Amino acid sequence: MVQKAFHVISISLILIFISCAASKEITSNRNYTFDKHKSKNGYSTLILKAYDYEYENQLGPRVYINDLYFDFSFDSESKIIKPFDVSVEQEGKYTIRFSYLGRLPVKIPDFFIKKGDSIVISAYLKEDPTPLH
Repeated sequence: MVQKAFHVISISLILIFISCAASKEITSNRNYTFDKHKSKNGYSTLILKAYDYEYENQLGPRVYINDLYFDFSFDSESKIIKPFDVSVEQEGKYTIRFSYLGRLPVKIPDFFIKKGDSIVISAYLKEDPTPLH
């Protein structure tokens, strides 16, 4: 009887941990991390961050969302590059591309945003070995 209760409790705990983990999906490779959460307010947001691959210094690259150009903003008082934060009005497929002078571009192709998704993408741009001249 005690052993059966132990198994029931163990299985219940495992299911609780699995269901909590399902609300956050993380995809990662050497050039970016992709964290997907469910927002509590039902709005969809996309937060983009960019860093130097080797030193992890924050960068302010050009960002292309479905081939539309956007810039990161720089807070002159705090000397901090603000993450690019956009409210997503339409569900659908998105492609993000980061580019920065002297760095290789990073592309995150064809990911789907649904209503209530809150997505944080951190890109790590490697130095481009091609000379600038």
